[in-house]
Amino acid sequence: FDDATWPNQNTNATSAKQWNYEEVVDWAKHKADIKSLQMKSQCHPIFIDHDPYCFGKILDHLRLNVMSKKDYKALSLSDIKEEKQDVFAKIVDYYFPGELAKLILKKEPLLKSS
Repeated sequence: FDDATWPNQNTNATSAKQWNYEEVVDWAKHKADIKSLQMKSQCHPIFIDHDPYCFGKILDHLRLNVMSKKDYKALSLSDIKEEKQDVFAKIVDYYFPGELAKLILKKEPLLKSS
């Protein structure tokens, strides 16, 4: 496979990076490996040992991101139960290291108490 030659050979093909949701789904339907992975994941559930509230918030927020697209805003710690804020921030940092954490959690400056 010559990566440099590929675009020249397939001038009518759209880059996979530019595919929309329907194009990705259509492509995936024709891949036996993906169907095999779907079946395996249904037979062997994945256990994630993290706070269900925090993990649920992250999943819900990612779903909202997909639905709202351009109106998407990261969560603020004030959107999270006060007793779960530290745990939530740690889980976000674990699953979304570095700059990716900004997708989920808006880093706010700490307020100085007087």
